[in-house]
Amino acid sequence: MDVVSGRTEGTNATGLLLRPDCHIAWTGHQADDVRGLRAALTRWVGAPLRDAREPEC
Repeated sequence: MDVVSGRTEGTNATGLLLRPDCHIAWTGHQADDVRGLRAALTRWVGAPLRDAREPEC
């Protein structure tokens, strides 16, 4: 999964989750809409692994 920051014209969205076919799967409208993003990620990607850890570099 890639995270990209940027600005768009014509929307007041604070976050977007794009499907691989570039259709919008979720749109956030508040900077702290973590619950909505987590629900959308679970729907489109699946539940997080319980013992998942950040990869070591």
